[in-house]
Amino acid sequence: MKNWVMLAVAGVLVILLVFTWLKYSTQPDELSLQDYLHTDFSGITKIALRYSDDNQVTIEDSATIYGIVSTLKELRLQQSSTPAPVGFLYYMDLYDDSQVMRYSSTLVADQVTYLSTAPKAKELDSFIVKMGREKIPGLLSGITEK
Repeated sequence: MKNWVMLAVAGVLVILLVFTWLKYSTQPDELSLQDYLHTDFSGITKIALRYSDDNQVTIEDSATIYGIVSTLKELRLQQSSTPAPVGFLYYMDLYDDSQVMRYSSTLVADQVTYLSTAPKAKELDSFIVKMGREKIPGLLSGITEK
């Protein structure tokens, strides 16, 4: 009887360990950009954009920063089963008083690729390209908007 009880307790412990391991060892399928970057985006004072053609734009206007940050707060990242694409349209470095955070439409953490696939991500991409083209004529000349 004691052997049966000990075996049952051991079995329950093994099951609990497996469930705990599964819960903490897997990446979430979807998460917010804020969770991914571990920030609430408060205190952003500057945004530096680097486009794929190596042009750069720096934004320090608070109204423009607010608009971009508001969109970033809404973005959700979806885990991708495919490898990260090669190349990029742009990436942005967000500066606050204590750190620099980088956003791109494709992000990789712990060998897991996340894509920002929501319509808001496409709107942000269009806005960033349009704003860059207003400041730098001929920016991304081989790329047309859809």
